[in-house]
Amino acid sequence: MERVWGGRELERVYGRTLPDPSSPFGEAWEIVDREKEQSVVDEGTYQGTTLHDLWTKHREEIFGAGFQNHPRFPILIKVLDARDDLSIQVHPPVHLAETLGGEPKTEMWFIADSDPGAKLYVGLKNGISRDDFEKAIANGTVADVVHAVTPQP
Repeated sequence: MERVWGGRELERVYGRTLPDPSSPFGEAWEIVDREKEQSVVDEGTYQGTTLHDLWTKHREEIFGAGFQNHPRFPILIKVLDARDDLSIQVHPPVHLAETLGGEPKTEMWFIADSDPGAKLYVGLKNGISRDDFEKAIANGTVADVVHAVTPQP
């Protein structure tokens, strides 16, 4: 997927064919069960079957018991190439996400590689109010009000 913060490492490192040589690509969805995006089995017994079909028709047989309340496969696996600061993302809780027409998100990151000096920005620092955050946006100092973590691949 094209992203302003992306690069070309998905092509170089993972051998992906990216459509536009001049555009930055930031992420590849490797395992996905979304309405408009689907993983498809490449080979074997279920070749050509979407992840959603596996999830809805062969759930317990393939994935085991315990996922009865999930209409879609509950894990999205992405590979990111972040050559610049990522866009700020908001992941509202379940009750708020539903009213906004979105979905709640929990995330886990595995950092496979990073450049020296790379940073992850994860959440607001303690005590930062909405007003503080809005002022930081207005004066270009958002990095001062969020937690910065140095990734260790």
